[in-house]
Amino acid sequence: MKYFDETNYERRILGFAETLNKAYNGSFQARVDIKEAAISTSDFPALFNEVTNIQLQEQYQLAEEQIWQKIARRVTVPNFLNHKMMDLGWDDAAMDNLLAENGGHKTVAGTLPVVPEGTEYPTAFKLYASAEEINTRKNGARVPVNFETFINDQWNVLAEIPAALTRAALRSEDAAVSLQLAAEDGSGINTANFNSTLGTLIKYGTNTAGTVALTRDTLKAALQQANNFKSGPNKNRPVTFSKFAVVIPQALKALADEIQEMPTQITVVDGNETYVKNFSYGENFEFVVNPFLDQINTTNGDTAWYVVPFAGEGTRTSLALTFLELFELPELRVHNDTGLLLAGGTLDPKNGSFRNDTWEMRIRHIYNSGALNSMLGSVASTGVAAPVLQ
Repeated sequence: MKYFDETNYERRILGFAETLNKAYNGSFQARVDIKEAAISTSDFPALFNEVTNIQLQEQYQLAEEQIWQKIARRVTVPNFLNHKMMDLGWDDAAMDNLLAENGGHKTVAGTLPVVPEGTEYPTAFKLYASAEEINTRKNGARVPVNFETFINDQWNVLAEIPAALTRAALRSEDAAVSLQLAAEDGSGINTANFNSTLGTLIKYGTNTAGTVALTRDTLKAALQQANNFKSGPNKNRPVTFSKFAVVIPQALKALADEIQEMPTQITVVDGNETYVKNFSYGENFEFVVNPFLDQINTTNGDTAWYVVPFAGEGTRTSLALTFLELFELPELRVHNDTGLLLAGGTLDPKNGSFRNDTWEMRIRHIYNSGALNSMLGSVASTGVAAPVLQ
């Protein structure tokens, strides 16, 4: 068959991919050709593995925008060790000294200090490590297939394996970032990232911080709170956020739609006086529906909501998805343990293993999630309490 007789390996891969596609779409002759090649062509296993891996990676790269891409930063690390995140910032100790020594000229945080005549320029910048460490890790699964499946011509099953593994890889990335929002044990919001120490619990009126339900008024308060964070060791440097993501479970989507449709001008009747009140959120934001939130958080996942910096906007993000350098795409392999024919030559893995006539595919995807910058610009609430002002 010409698809397996070419001397150019790339042309052979393309020819095999064309034949495989025809077989997937019902071509009887293509199926016969592939079966013949599986028995007679020594490099058929390599061709099959190459094509399915290309198919997986193409589907992965052409997938629609994911949830995590709106709320997390992509970080590549060189190995599986923990890595401290470094920040370039002002030397606050030097600034403190300058404030006391510069003849009444106060240095505002984040600005250049005054240099008196005849004095040295101070060292104002330094690299310092943040409190967080990030890493990455292996994830994957095996898909076993029986020899009988191949013989019975169930090509629809074989054709769906790469696509199914692709979907699993995409979902896994979104779920990993979601675990920075919702606790892995299902107990509620992730208290390592949302707590009173970090100031990341939504405050509104007399409600206990981090409990208030989502409404237009509480959303406005949460956006203002998220925008007022300060950075640096002394928490005194202003941070600019151009946009926020309001991450909600599917159960809150209808409410979010109502909030977005509400008018920005409200007629207020106060005793005998009637007037128009303008309403503004003050910050640009986008609702991001995350179906993993209530799946992970089995306690209050249908009411909990989160505000985080929108990825790619502003100066910082608070969430990260980590990948291993040079291994950033999922990899698909076929296990080959068929043995050798007595007449010589190798067999396609789908002919089954030497021991039990089975074969399997394996996907490996290396990723993990982490928190950055002490969760600057991020706040969250379980959403279990009605908002009360006084």
